[in-house]
Amino acid sequence: MSKMNLNLQVERPLVLAWGVHLFTATGALWGLLAIMATVQHQWQAAFFWLGLAALVDSLDGTLARRFKVKGLLRKRRPRRSGEDLQVARTGGQQGLDGPLLAHQRRWQG
Repeated sequence: MSKMNLNLQVERPLVLAWGVHLFTATGALWGLLAIMATVQHQWQAAFFWLGLAALVDSLDGTLARRFKVKGLLRKRRPRRSGEDLQVARTGGQQGLDGPLLAHQRRWQG
């Protein structure tokens, strides 16, 4: 049996850059979980997921600058950046999750 040598060499900075993108994307997941908890009137879970989404939102920009994500990925995908994901996620999180939670909680009592 012969061994297959794929010889995959991946640059560590590139892996870190994609990791930051993935971290940013988790914020959308936490926001979605906050919406689901809100609709089910699970207030503690909703606040937990919103807090986690806010934590991701506060850290992802710092991580992106630290690992120079924009410069690394722009060479490979010049028409897209993490800013697109950041704007969509933050808009949904601040424009939908919080107001929905406040509205549902107000009517619940």
